[in-house]
Amino acid sequence: MNNRVRKRKRRQPRIFKFGFSLILVVIVVLIGLLAYEKIHSAVPSGKVTSLNAAKHDKSSSWLSTWAASPVDMGNHKYTGTIRNMLVTTVAGDSLRVNFTNAFGDSDLQVEDARLAFADIKGKVIGHSVPITFNGKSTTTISQGKELLSDTIKLTVPARTRLAVTFYTPKAIEQTGHWLANETSYITIGTKKTRSPDTKGWIDTPSWWFIDSIDVQASEARATKTIVALGDSLTDGFYSTNEGRYTDTLMNRLNSEKGNEWSLVNEGITGNQVLTDSPTNVAKNTYFGQSALSRLDRDVFNRPGLKDILLLEGINDINTRVSANKIIESYKKIINQAHTSGVRIIAGTLPPFKGYSTWSAKKDKVRQKVNHWILTSGAFDGTVDFAKVLAISGNSEELNPIYDSGDHLHPNNAGYKAMGDAVNLSMFK
Repeated sequence: MNNRVRKRKRRQPRIFKFGFSLILVVIVVLIGLLAYEKIHSAVPSGKVTSLNAAKHDKSSSWLSTWAASPVDMGNHKYTGTIRNMLVTTVAGDSLRVNFTNAFGDSDLQVEDARLAFADIKGKVIGHSVPITFNGKSTTTISQGKELLSDTIKLTVPARTRLAVTFYTPKAIEQTGHWLANETSYITIGTKKTRSPDTKGWIDTPSWWFIDSIDVQASEARATKTIVALGDSLTDGFYSTNEGRYTDTLMNRLNSEKGNEWSLVNEGITGNQVLTDSPTNVAKNTYFGQSALSRLDRDVFNRPGLKDILLLEGINDINTRVSANKIIESYKKIINQAHTSGVRIIAGTLPPFKGYSTWSAKKDKVRQKVNHWILTSGAFDGTVDFAKVLAISGNSEELNPIYDSGDHLHPNNAGYKAMGDAVNLSMFK
């Protein structure tokens, strides 16, 4: 299965260039849905601190069951009700929701937050339960801060769809995750948090103002978290119906008797290892902060963290970053992981000949990076995604049966092949 595992003695990706028509459609949809209006303000840093850091106790029985890396969603003035639709990875007996105002230009006000089981259309199944903060149904989250809710006593099965609904009465700059691969729902200006369904609501392709959901597992359930860190290949660009490679991998983990692992996806389409995306909507703010910049927030802040699964670098190559610079950045990530007692597994970068930005020179950089990943021994394990996805005997091109059509991003079959290629023994 093209995996290599090395035991230690101790302890894109959305490509940087979109097709013009695609990016135009995405930006128009997002702006149209959220009533775009410029706000002249200081640029938020995205470096968040928790208002209740003591709750992030890595030695506790909490672990992440869902997560999505937040990005600056642009200068939108929006008030209304948001119903984020999320799918858990593992079961738990209690849960808590982490709200984020990482990129806000002022305080985020959250009113009447509710949690419920729901169907794919956002219809509540059974009854919703309140999400509280120090016992109150309303809270304010300062600019650049995040806040964990109080513990909610509710048994949540694995691979279950949840609806997190709340009202935002004050317009601020939006924080969210633009490529959700899951339809969520919003209203414009109205408070409908108790609505049992989403009739008359507006579909949105993004998640808003929430960073993660943690569950507290019983002794018989998962206790360890794997974070998949990457770009569009992790985010699942062009996948449908929970078709990301991490979905396949999580299903495989859950099928194991006595599974101990949760897996959360911290991929950002268009993301780079070294460089933050510009904090400007017209210049694709949605691509987020670099992997290096967001390690603490998106990776080391996850409770129960034991392993990182890294797949990132194509977007750096497309901006003419050298192989040596990418490798040096990998070394920094490896060092931080090992210093924290966390294992790190890396995937090789798939071929992309035929994509609009491909060149023979860039492919040489990709192959040099891949050679280092597989032969350096720096990682605790490797997955040769490039070999899995390439045409047999041609390391430069995606196999047509796995090609979404743009010659870089896989289709659902390709993402499934990636998820099936990961050797589960690396997580033992």
